[in-house]
Amino acid sequence: MAANGISTLPTKEERQKAKLDLAAINRAADGNLRATYDITQLPTQYDGNGIIDNANTGGLVLGRPWIEQAYTIPSGMDRNEPYIYSGTYKTAAAAGIPAYSLQGTKYTPAYVASVTNQTAGLYRRKYVGNFNASNGSTTFDMTFFSTPSNGPISEAAYEIDEYVSFGQRGDLPFESGYSFEWKGYLQVPLTGDYNTHISCDDNVVMWIGDNALPANITATNYHQFSGYTGGYNTNPNSIALTTGVWYPVRIWFTEYGGAERFQLYMSTGSNIYNGDDLTWAHNSVTKGY
Repeated sequence: MAANGISTLPTKEERQKAKLDLAAINRAADGNLRATYDITQLPTQYDGNGIIDNANTGGLVLGRPWIEQAYTIPSGMDRNEPYIYSGTYKTAAAAGIPAYSLQGTKYTPAYVASVTNQTAGLYRRKYVGNFNASNGSTTFDMTFFSTPSNGPISEAAYEIDEYVSFGQRGDLPFESGYSFEWKGYLQVPLTGDYNTHISCDDNVVMWIGDNALPANITATNYHQFSGYTGGYNTNPNSIALTTGVWYPVRIWFTEYGGAERFQLYMSTGSNIYNGDDLTWAHNSVTKGY
């Protein structure tokens, strides 16, 4: 018997609702934005101990509560989203991986003491096309994400990510020719000199500090650029970060074709922090900074 007593409830309908209620409580405690649910959107419901089939002719619907657990989104450009715990962390680096350009020398990025209109997670939007000239190129179109014909694609239910690492899911075909932009702030758990480590398919650019802000971002002042790798590109040039404050961050990801992946972790000394060990936030009014 489960300690929560759900298994002792007399009907399947009561057990189903109790499980959903418990999941909602746990999500709310974790600060998850999807802490509520609408039981009428479930594909199968119980009526007492009987079953009500709630079929949908178009397949699974975006926003329904099972989609995150299924790691599946059933339609074109809305399909490939970076869900929590998708993919794997710290993939071993393969031999002969080209370490594309790694930017700069050790520096101390600017920070702010607090985030106005602070909301958990980075703000992300999705666009059609690629922001660089070719796979592995550091020639960036700095107007790409502000060009209306490129997007953003409407996906309000999936525009906030509590962290950014995601991996290719094998349940659907590969998607080609799209880009993500994340905007917001980073907070680290420990003061120290940090290295960033990025594994991606295809390309990622990351700005940290004032360089990430709209007035300052350029094609050459990024913290790290990583081209397609089988393992991790590590930026040997550390950045001095202080816990308890917020660093502006901007991340671009682009996919040309085939498999897609973006894994990020940061390290200071022997301490290694995955994407979900770091704290991310954004200004919910300005959708970024």
